[in-house]
Amino acid sequence: MTATQTPLPDLRQELAAATADADRYRRDLSQAQHDLSVALDTEDYRAADRANAKVADLQPRLLLAEASKAALADVLKRSEAQAAAGRAATVEAARRQAAEASLGEAMAAEDACRERAEQLFAEATAGLEAVRQALTAARQAEREGTAARHLQAEARAAMTGAASGAVVEANYVSSRIQRDALLTAILRNIRTP
Repeated sequence: MTATQTPLPDLRQELAAATADADRYRRDLSQAQHDLSVALDTEDYRAADRANAKVADLQPRLLLAEASKAALADVLKRSEAQAAAGRAATVEAARRQAAEASLGEAMAAEDACRERAEQLFAEATAGLEAVRQALTAARQAEREGTAARHLQAEARAAMTGAASGAVVEANYVSSRIQRDALLTAILRNIRTP
C-alpha cells in the first residue's frame, strides 16, 4: 500500500462517522422541532422554551456535521483521484520503461544482425572472389591444355613426317561455365544491382 493510499480507510471511517452524526443531529433536530410545535400548540411555554433551546443548540451542530460530511466526501474524492492518478502514472512509467528496454533490446539485436550480415557478406564476397580466381585458374589450365595439344600435334607430325593437323581447343571447363549464368557472372565479375 502506498503513502497516498494509507489515509483512505481513515477518511472513509471519518466520513461514515460524520454522516452518522449528521443523521443523528437531523433526527434530534426534527424531534426538537416537533416538540416545539406540540408545546406551542398546547401553550406549554416552558416546554416550548426547552424545545427552542434544543433546536438552537442542534441547528449549528447539524450544519457543522453536514459541512464536515461534505468536506470529508470532497477530500476522499480528491484523495482517491490523486491515488488513481499516482497508480496510473506508476503503470505508465513501468510501461514506458518496459518499452524503452524492449526498444534497446531490439536495437541491440538489429546491430548484432547487421554486424553478422556484414561479416557474412564479406565472407561471401571473399568466397566469390576465390571462386572467380579458381575459374580463371581453371580456364588458364584449359589454355595450357590446348597448348599441350598443339605440342602433341607437332610431336606426332615430327614422328610421322606429316604436317600437323588442326588442333581442337581444350574445353574442360569453358563449356560448363558458358552454360551456367552464375559462373559466367562470377567469372566476368559482374555485379548485380
